[in-house]
Amino acid sequence: MTTAQGAARKTLARRAVLLSAGLLPTAGMISGMSRAAAATEWANYTSPESGASIRYPASWAVDAHANVNLLYPHQSLAVRSAAAPSRSAEDFPDLSSYSTRDVYLWLLHYDGLHQDCPPFQALTSHTQLKEQVSEFGAFSRYGALISGSQRSFMLRLWIGRAVSQDTTSLLDKCLSSLSLP
Repeated sequence: MTTAQGAARKTLARRAVLLSAGLLPTAGMISGMSRAAAATEWANYTSPESGASIRYPASWAVDAHANVNLLYPHQSLAVRSAAAPSRSAEDFPDLSSYSTRDVYLWLLHYDGLHQDCPPFQALTSHTQLKEQVSEFGAFSRYGALISGSQRSFMLRLWIGRAVSQDTTSLLDKCLSSLSLP
């Protein structure tokens, strides 16, 4: 065995130990993605109305149309980690009975570009969004007004206050896949 082969075996053995202990990201040997995000099967959705696309955990759901009375802006998609809310408020999903261990991401689109919406910058975390006052005490709310090249979008995100770190990691990976035309 050469010196290079011995070093490679030691590196692989070290990675195996760190991976089994859940410490590989801490050791800087893989990205900061959680083990849940790394092991999750992913699905894709592209809105036929707006062209926005997103990857999401296959165990979650995407709704093309929410159960709301909203006429404008139009819904592009809703990504949720739990069953759909059974009711809607005046212009948003009613999350009063939604699990506080879950998340609800709602992307709306306008017919054209709005001057007050900055260009879309790729997201890596929900913390890049502006925290807003939530309609539901058990949820934190985040949002942004952003523009693609063809139209402007409104992103609304509710995160339950009892959400796990794994769910937050999945959400952040989902957000990082968001693409706007």
